[in-house]
Amino acid sequence: MKRKIHFLLLILFLASTSAAFAGGNEKNDEATPSKIKWVTLSEAEQLSKKNPKKVIIDMYTTWCYWCKVMDKKTFSNDDVAAYINDNYYAVKLNAEEKKMFDFQGAQTNGPQLTSTFGVTGYPTLVVLDSNMKRIKNIVGFQEPEKLIANLK
Repeated sequence: MKRKIHFLLLILFLASTSAAFAGGNEKNDEATPSKIKWVTLSEAEQLSKKNPKKVIIDMYTTWCYWCKVMDKKTFSNDDVAAYINDNYYAVKLNAEEKKMFDFQGAQTNGPQLTSTFGVTGYPTLVVLDSNMKRIKNIVGFQEPEKLIANLK
């Protein structure tokens, strides 16, 4: 009898802890409104032809913890948003999105651009010149001040 009670208590404990971890904190999973003016990659390409600026592409995935932290902490920062909006066309691109779109006169998608730009982890910020040629990749989470320094 004692053994059955211990077994039931163990099952209840495991069930309650797994439910607590599975549920997470929904507020932490919600996207923080960004002050950055995000455009599609196709739009950035067209805008850069009219008014040349560099392009920054936030290559992210939906499951990436540090991508979400970047959204909440770095991209919502007033100084970061102002610097990016003044100097870049900003693009958010899900690296795993297979939906095709136009870029440089060809059809492409997230996985293809991940390969083209040499992205090996997330988040990765791909910096392009105004002619859509890759300048560099900034890999990993960036604090606001560090990101601004890396973009200058």
